[in-house]
Amino acid sequence: MSHSKARLVYLCISVLASMAMSLAHAVNSLQYKTVAPGIEIGDITLAANKNIADSVNFHVIRVNPALVHISVVDVRYLSNPHDKNSMQVAYSLREVMRLITPVAAINGGYTRSLIKPIPTGLILSEGKPTSKIINDSTKIRGVVCIHRDGRVAIDEISTIATADCLSAIQSGPMVIEKNGVNGIRKTQQAVKAIRSLVGIDQKGWMYLIQTTSASLFDLAEILRPGGALNTELSAALNLDGDIDSGMMVREENGTRIFGNVDAVIPSALVIHSLPYRARRQK
Repeated sequence: MSHSKARLVYLCISVLASMAMSLAHAVNSLQYKTVAPGIEIGDITLAANKNIADSVNFHVIRVNPALVHISVVDVRYLSNPHDKNSMQVAYSLREVMRLITPVAAINGGYTRSLIKPIPTGLILSEGKPTSKIINDSTKIRGVVCIHRDGRVAIDEISTIATADCLSAIQSGPMVIEKNGVNGIRKTQQAVKAIRSLVGIDQKGWMYLIQTTSASLFDLAEILRPGGALNTELSAALNLDGDIDSGMMVREENGTRIFGNVDAVIPSALVIHSLPYRARRQK
């Protein structure tokens, strides 16, 4: 092969490689659509990891805390969260959406009973504690905290001053730890389930994430800084998985449903749009 032909072949290979890299980046880039001020949604399918052909569907709601009101609902008191006489046995995420009409909602943390789902761990609902903190658990050692000024924090429950939280859910494990690293042991890679997670990025935006069956280790690898999804999450907390995992969001053409929204749940994380004058500068 002549020198000029060799250069031409090399140039063609370089162009094709660049196109492939650009296409791969485009495929992995999560495209968001605005559904309300400060609330966006995106969907994407990615390979679980490099060694396994399994794919995972991601449904991601990205939230700007400055433009919304984020709160926690203890669903046992859904009709009146401060009146224990109004307690109902159980509610589903679909009923949460119907009764308090948020723009978006995702299931909360753990329960020891699927019949009468009493929350396991701390629940703070608009300043009112409805479930006590658990300090000695090795599994539910994380918390999502919504501060009184609207800021969101996700970290080990031992490091967050929960007295400063207006709303909070204790859950776990920490999928991405605060420094952005994978918080799950690789030995857990074979443990798969449908998942619900909540995360934050370095700008302080919150992410509600619902996936098809996957391991928490693989999800952490995809979601962490430098991961395939490019979300650059600095922290992420597992809320719950399998039968309890569900998420809903209202769009212009109706309500989108992900996972199981008819299972009874102990709590929910909900997002309401703020009126224009109530939005915070950020």
